[in-house]
Amino acid sequence: MALDINSTRFGRGKASTAPPLPSVRSHIPVRSRRRQLLATFSLVVLTTLAGGSVYGLWVVKSISDHLPATVSLNDVHLNPPTTIVSSDGVILATVATQVHRPVALADISPTLQAATIATEDSRFYTHRGVDPRGVLRAVVSNVRSGDASSQGGSTLTQQLARELYLSNEKTYRRKIAEVLLARRLEAQYSKSEILAAYLNQTYYGNGCYGVEAAANTYFGKSAKDLTTGEATLLAGLPQRPIAFAPTQHLTAALRRRRAVLARMVATGKLTPQEAKQAAAEIPHILHPKETPKADWKAPYFVSDVVRMLREKYGPEFLYSGVKVVTTLNWKMQQSAESALHHGLPGGQGPNTGALVAIDPRTGFVRALVGGANFRTDQFDAVTQGVRQPGSAFKPFVYASAFDANTCDLTTEIEDHPLSYHAGSDNWTVHNYDGRYHGKMTVLDGLRQSINTVAVQVMEKVGPANVVDYAGRMGITTKLDPVLPLALGASGVRPLDLCSAYSAFANSGERYEPAFIQSITDASGRDLFQDDPASRLHHAVLNQSALDQINVGLREVVVNGTAPAAASIPDAHGKTGTTSSHRDAWFVGYTGDLAVAVWTAHVHKETVKQPGGSAVLNHYLPMGSATGGAICAPIWRNFMARALPEQRRVLAARSISSGPISAPDKEALLTALRQRAQDESALQASEQPASKPGFEIAANSSAPEPYTGPSEAEEQAAADAVRVETSDQNGDQDQQEQAP
Repeated sequence: MALDINSTRFGRGKASTAPPLPSVRSHIPVRSRRRQLLATFSLVVLTTLAGGSVYGLWVVKSISDHLPATVSLNDVHLNPPTTIVSSDGVILATVATQVHRPVALADISPTLQAATIATEDSRFYTHRGVDPRGVLRAVVSNVRSGDASSQGGSTLTQQLARELYLSNEKTYRRKIAEVLLARRLEAQYSKSEILAAYLNQTYYGNGCYGVEAAANTYFGKSAKDLTTGEATLLAGLPQRPIAFAPTQHLTAALRRRRAVLARMVATGKLTPQEAKQAAAEIPHILHPKETPKADWKAPYFVSDVVRMLREKYGPEFLYSGVKVVTTLNWKMQQSAESALHHGLPGGQGPNTGALVAIDPRTGFVRALVGGANFRTDQFDAVTQGVRQPGSAFKPFVYASAFDANTCDLTTEIEDHPLSYHAGSDNWTVHNYDGRYHGKMTVLDGLRQSINTVAVQVMEKVGPANVVDYAGRMGITTKLDPVLPLALGASGVRPLDLCSAYSAFANSGERYEPAFIQSITDASGRDLFQDDPASRLHHAVLNQSALDQINVGLREVVVNGTAPAAASIPDAHGKTGTTSSHRDAWFVGYTGDLAVAVWTAHVHKETVKQPGGSAVLNHYLPMGSATGGAICAPIWRNFMARALPEQRRVLAARSISSGPISAPDKEALLTALRQRAQDESALQASEQPASKPGFEIAANSSAPEPYTGPSEAEEQAAADAVRVETSDQNGDQDQQEQAP
């Protein structure tokens, strides 16, 4: 009978009674299908497990075949000394402060032994190198405390195996090797031998390996003489020896000690009362001994490098066996030390000084001498000293004025007595020789270091603008925005001053000073590589201002206050001498090096203070000493020997040396005069009644009193211009005379 599909589909007619076509799956019971799927899945899992087991056994066998021999428990692998070298390959210093003093277990405090076991491995005497229960306990404890590092799962034996034979890399192969070695150690040595080795090998921070070294370093006593409070403090250090170092982080160390005491109570090693007494014990922590410095080459410079490493990477970094390649050139450094040593006359003249040399093209510090004698005075005047620069600050006044087109080298200004009122004080500006010269150009005022000219330019451009400009040039100390700043009334660091002048030598661009070129670890892996481009500050003044400064500072050497430096080709610079001759400066440069020289006569006084004594420096007048007479010759003698070496270094880097790119003086002055005439003509056509410039007539009265924009600045001005009688500060700068 034919099927009426249409009728069946649309409900018309009688539905067919024929049976449906049979399905293949309908003949297989559902339960049987599930058993088949389960069997297939089980087979896959078992095959995977079998394959994984075979692979795991192969890995374990491979690692086991390459394990180091465990023939000794006394092989402490201390890092090699950290070396600090010059850019030309001379070792300046080695820092090897790691200490290892192994002792017998009987000479270690029983409390320290018990505290170590309770904290690090409470089942030490019952396991065979690996403790699954200990791992589980550590996981549970860490979850409850919310601190994933509060307890570790490795046994003392595993930790010892890692310290003696493995690295600290976190890989499964290292962990397997650690377990295998721990089992081997347990089979070869007794528990007492393993515990003694652990306590003698473990790192306790500050370069101390083993409890004896740690006890002597932190408490000044043997490990057998430790109190309960001291022993439990030491027992907590191995987990995080840097973070818990009591010399730097005593609060964290005491918090860790409380955790150790709690574990000892929990394991029955101390009663609650004993733990309470130990927790109340205040430890007397010794300050770490200073790294030996007497035999360092360039000790002031190396001390700066060590300080930088500590600040950036932490104190433990010095013990890691790194190699630090610095920017210092040893030959230039020797020239700097010799020039400064022979340039200090002693007597009533300068008896201390500083010199720093910077490569303008990179900011590399090539030489640094921070004082006259490092053995007697470790104070680094280059990086730590803040002294008034005197007239050495004037280039910032003129450069900011040139950059703002407030004046130029040809602008004429009247040199005559100036009086200003600041609060209740009056300030009269004097020149060095007490004389006044009438109308003169800014160029003459700069090369002869005329104070009245610099102050009038500062008044016109604005003290706040000069402060901002000096900051952008690299001066990092606080500068008071008052008129006496034109004469160097605010203190600066020699390093900053040298860095700022380096911009004049490098087309107006300045690199932040750099002391370190590269750092590599003990295995030769690069940790740091200096990139000068990351330290570059682009030009902060226009080309006209740069040309005028370079011409003006060349005139200081050729026809001004620093003829002692004129024998150095292409020498530029500025002298500085503070009132009463307490500070003398010369900061100069060529196209290849910028160098700052500072000298003073310091008298040291030891005064008693609560808890000890302190040394105060008093800076005394130096008679007739000036920057031109004392510092410029030191600068010249250094440059005569250092420049040939610097040119050799530049040639090796395929960098050509040469004079500073600056226009001819007469051509520049002619162009400036023409520009001034054009501007005057333009102003005359627009405003016939006005007069260009800020020239002061010879018979005019003094300028209007300068009171500053606020009362705070008035007081700052008063403080700056008041005649100083103490030894703590110099007075405002005065003009220097050529020697």
